[in-house]
Amino acid sequence: MIDIIGAVKATKDVLDFISLQTNKLDIAKYGVACCLVAVCTYGIANDCLIIREQDRELIRAVHAGRDTAGRDPFAAWLLSQRLRATRNGLERRGTITIPAAELNLAALKMMSEVQFRMLATSSAKGWWKHEFGDEYLARNTNVAIRKEITRIFLYANRDELAALSPVLEAQLKAGIQVFVAPLDPSAPLAEDYVVIDDRLAGRLTLTLDRNPVQADFYFDREKVDEIKQRISAICADARPFVVGGEQVAGRGVGGGN
Repeated sequence: MIDIIGAVKATKDVLDFISLQTNKLDIAKYGVACCLVAVCTYGIANDCLIIREQDRELIRAVHAGRDTAGRDPFAAWLLSQRLRATRNGLERRGTITIPAAELNLAALKMMSEVQFRMLATSSAKGWWKHEFGDEYLARNTNVAIRKEITRIFLYANRDELAALSPVLEAQLKAGIQVFVAPLDPSAPLAEDYVVIDDRLAGRLTLTLDRNPVQADFYFDREKVDEIKQRISAICADARPFVVGGEQVAGRGVGGGN
């Protein structure tokens, strides 16, 4: 049974406490603090306090993955593995790895990151074909108007080099420095490389028949220097592309890096 008399006394004590002038300020402060906590909690839960759009997008992606993972334990395991791999790569090596399916979009976005110069190799089969190849060349052409792009095309034999000629000539016309070099048959892996402004680098892992598997992007200076050294080793066998039997003048492979 409810103690009516006790409840009345408790209510009176609360009212007396609130009515005291000395307690009104403390009560107001407490009320404001409670409101701030409520606002912050709501803002964090709904991404309202995240100012940068990139941060909001990351949080939304994780929330979407969490909703899917909450419905299936295998989905939860897949999500946790991918998030853990991304986190570990960033923590240990300053690296982000993406699968081949996401490569085209990343390559197009990468072109907008060039501030001064780009040095790259190209050996992946079919890279310059179809709609993506046309769009990627258009992005390269726009960048080459004001910035330096050097690309070394790697080929397996003379027939392959001859088949590449239209692509090489189009890139020369776009203002790109074009070099060619034979593939190293003793190399254990087929890979392509890119370095942008000495601040970020990429490595594209290929299958034995040179189809893309995955790309690693490096933001650690030590890894960027390592990729530069790999490109330098390829440069030893590179020569300017020849058009119409004449050697195209060049400043040397990677002349600004």
